[in-house]
Amino acid sequence: GAAAVQAARTGQRVPPGSDAVIALAIDIGLTGALAAVDSYGTARVVDLPTLPDGKTRRLDGRALIVAIRAYVPPGEPAMLVFEDVRARPQGNGGGHGNTMHSQAAMFGVRRAVEAVCDIARVEMVTVQPVTWKRSFGLIRLKDEKPDACKERGRQVALTLYPSLAAEMKRKMDHNRADAVLMAHWLQGKS
Repeated sequence: GAAAVQAARTGQRVPPGSDAVIALAIDIGLTGALAAVDSYGTARVVDLPTLPDGKTRRLDGRALIVAIRAYVPPGEPAMLVFEDVRARPQGNGGGHGNTMHSQAAMFGVRRAVEAVCDIARVEMVTVQPVTWKRSFGLIRLKDEKPDACKERGRQVALTLYPSLAAEMKRKMDHNRADAVLMAHWLQGKS
């Protein structure tokens, strides 16, 4: 527990063979996911729970705490990681920007996740996307389309956790795969 938590606090992965810690990961966003990977290699993943909010949706914080507690009972050592999401420039010619609306939604989900973790007393750390993706060889290739890179990530997650095949069977399950891979990265297995 304590050594693993300290490693994660300082931006390091949980050392292999350390005390049992459940690694949680959230792929931030309203279409994101929560994954858990324990030190025995068991993994689970679910979509982030949302609620209607006018014409849009918002994160359901109460349901997220319930989901976290389903994976990590109170008192069990756990660490949660999520991407240190940043606004991306719009109109950069490569189609990689995101709209102000999606940026606001992303940061709203991030703040809600932080509040839920504080209430649930789950330690959390952030990671730059390039850091965890590089450990799986998921840096987008020069002429690769974004969907192709997402599909490669889904295939890596399925290779590592074939027991999650039903949860990651569709190409659109790349957010679930990202959450699983981040939890795996935090667990120190990559």
